[in-house]
Amino acid sequence: MSIRRAVIFSTLQRYYGFVMAFISTIVVSRLLSPADLGAFSVAMSVAGVATSFREFGASAFLIRSPTLEKHHESCAFGLTLLLGGGLGLVLVIVAKPLAQFFRTDEVADLVYILSLNLFLLPFGTVNNALIRRQMQFDLLARINVIALTLGFLVTLGLASLGFGAYSLAWGAVALSLFSSGLSILWGPAPAIIRPRFTGGGDIIRFGSQTTGLSVLWDISSRYSDFLLGRMHGLAATGLMSRAAGLANNVNDVLLSGFGAVALSYFSQLQREKGDPLATHLRLAALVTGLGWPAFVGLAFFAEPLTLALYGENWLGIVLPLQILCLQYCLGLPFSFQYELVMAKGSMDKQVKAIVFIEIFRIVAVTVGAMWGLIGVAVALVVTQLFATLSCSLMVWPMLNVGWADYWVVIKTNLPITAVTIACCWGALALASQWSASYVQLILVVCPVVAVCVLAGYAALRHPLFVEVMKLLKGWRTA
Repeated sequence: MSIRRAVIFSTLQRYYGFVMAFISTIVVSRLLSPADLGAFSVAMSVAGVATSFREFGASAFLIRSPTLEKHHESCAFGLTLLLGGGLGLVLVIVAKPLAQFFRTDEVADLVYILSLNLFLLPFGTVNNALIRRQMQFDLLARINVIALTLGFLVTLGLASLGFGAYSLAWGAVALSLFSSGLSILWGPAPAIIRPRFTGGGDIIRFGSQTTGLSVLWDISSRYSDFLLGRMHGLAATGLMSRAAGLANNVNDVLLSGFGAVALSYFSQLQREKGDPLATHLRLAALVTGLGWPAFVGLAFFAEPLTLALYGENWLGIVLPLQILCLQYCLGLPFSFQYELVMAKGSMDKQVKAIVFIEIFRIVAVTVGAMWGLIGVAVALVVTQLFATLSCSLMVWPMLNVGWADYWVVIKTNLPITAVTIACCWGALALASQWSASYVQLILVVCPVVAVCVLAGYAALRHPLFVEVMKLLKGWRTA
């Protein structure tokens, strides 16, 4: 499958997932309180760290390995099964102490439910990785769309019946169950793989680096949930989780269609002696051109969007959300560096850089948390600046890339971002003259701004517009 078709299928699937999450968020936010969401966020943070460790880099190894032997599949399954079962039991053990720490039994019950994911996910790991390795993103999209839909229905049904935060936990378990089941049913590997616990030295050596990074990243990224919950209460955790979740959903929609393909495609180019660096820079330019206008729009319309989506109880997320938009904008021009380094197989300096960055993030968030949600959001912006500087010193020389290359990415996207700022500013200034309600802002002003920005892409002949035109031309001639 070509890179364009892979990106299309991956993006459509991610957009569908975003729509499902979007609808679920709106409904659940009106049925749950910030404290309920805070309890789920804490439980999910613990389960998320365990889930990252559970894979031990097995999927990434199967995707990027230059040569893949049969025993690699058995070893990957055996390793993830062993770790998943062990970590599931660990979650069961720590659930009660965690609930005592946050002074609510609900956290323990949620951890018990989410621990089921660790027993389910290993069964789909091998097939899911092989589907990605073979660039079968149409099949992957079909699996994920069905699993997302069924998980969404479980969450929505239980929430409407009054299950509160438990509806989110059971929805996550349902998603894992259906995703693993469909991967087994339709994937290229046999439905039954005999687990093997020996001969997996290659996977263990690779996983020892990638898993350590993943776990460290998970701990540092979820650290603010624990800290805010302990210092300012679970309601503060719920508010920060919702602000970060909304910003991350937008980022996920923008990047994940490309990101899901990036490692597979970079690895393929590396195996075929191609030029993954040039592709990395091209992808970074495209997602920045898409992302900067999107985050500018989100920042300008944060308040009416919050009122429309979640209601007045959630207005506390507006300023943190606007600050987080800046954080994501700072990181977009350097997207997919991690996947590029992993495809090249030279992880040592990347590991050191990420360790420094994540330790810095923990320290910065600890200091920022003294000022609540705003302090944490500012700390994340400072961390993003530190991350870029660290990578420029430690990782870029290894990739033969520098500020001049990324300046091309930035310079290409400054005009369309300026157009977006002007459109948002002008539209909100005019709307304030006739005292528009948040409903009018969302239904009338936002679409007008969007049309003006789209016209800006065409007028500026932005690379994203050129790429879309090539794609449409290819479809017409097919």
